[in-house]
Amino acid sequence: MNAIDGTKLSEFWTASKGFDLFATVGLVFVFPVLRALLTDGIFQPVAFKLLVSEEGRRSGKVSKKTYDTLEKFQESAWKFLVYSALFTLGLSALWDKSWMRDTSELWRGWPNQDFSFGVKAYYCTELGFYIASIGMLVFWEVRRRDFAAMMVHHIATVTLIAGSYYLNYLRIGSIIMLLHDASDILMELAKMMQYLKADTASVITFAAFMVSWVVLRLGLLPFVIIPSAWWESPKVIGHFPMFGHGLVALLCLLVVIHVYWFSIIAQIAYRKVITGTVEDIRENETSNPRPKAGHQE
Repeated sequence: MNAIDGTKLSEFWTASKGFDLFATVGLVFVFPVLRALLTDGIFQPVAFKLLVSEEGRRSGKVSKKTYDTLEKFQESAWKFLVYSALFTLGLSALWDKSWMRDTSELWRGWPNQDFSFGVKAYYCTELGFYIASIGMLVFWEVRRRDFAAMMVHHIATVTLIAGSYYLNYLRIGSIIMLLHDASDILMELAKMMQYLKADTASVITFAAFMVSWVVLRLGLLPFVIIPSAWWESPKVIGHFPMFGHGLVALLCLLVVIHVYWFSIIAQIAYRKVITGTVEDIRENETSNPRPKAGHQE
């Protein structure tokens, strides 16, 4: 990166990103509060009605297995809502952008690229959500056996979003976020269908999720997005962009995590073929969620 690029990048930061940083910090605190309100007001009552027998609803007491399923359903309902909102926000902001159809446009004019309010709002919301998700993963959510991989994923995601925003890589970053949000929606929907024991819907949504994972995370990301960052960017810009090697390294780390998770997805699919049921094998080893009134062993 040359001195002119550095000056433009500094001007871009001081001119527009002070408010963005303030908004992101605010969202870090908004998301847990919003989750608590929605869980107590909507997700918990709905889960209790759908998953607990009439006798259990009358007594207000449920078995540990049912209680754990209630917690998991509420967690998936929250994530499904957030990912759906993020995907809608991102798609509306990016729909008409040239870089959605031409990867060379990801780099043209960098670092002096202008962005709409919608693109910046999408970025700030994603960053605020994933920072908040680190805390919620540790202190709130059901502990699964892929906890370490999930933590690495969240930290890498926060680093990528924050770093790409600071360095003005919003074009490539927004596309990466959008393709991740799309498959996350289907994942959480498939899990909710499984918790509800809606077998047909569970199989259909899981199959759609599996296809989206292969196409978006194991196809577009490693074979279109990363090659554009590695080979196309220096051709368009005239030199390798600032911290471009670090960007590519973190994207490759995400691909490695996606491959690990796909091995779990493949095991789930295999069990479906053998046993006829879709079960998240990550949930075979979990710690107890937060205790609540009405739960009995």
